[in-house]
Amino acid sequence: MIKLLDDFKKGIIKYSFIIILMMSILHIGIAFIHSRESGRADII
Repeated sequence: MIKLLDDFKKGIIKYSFIIILMMSILHIGIAFIHSRESGRADII
């Protein structure tokens, strides 16, 4: 169990940049869809 958690921590540190990048892209996509539905995306 301890080895599994240790590997999990190493994986998060190793892939942290990719995880942050994917979360940022997802956040921008959701914000864009939300702004389109509320009618504020006339600028783009």
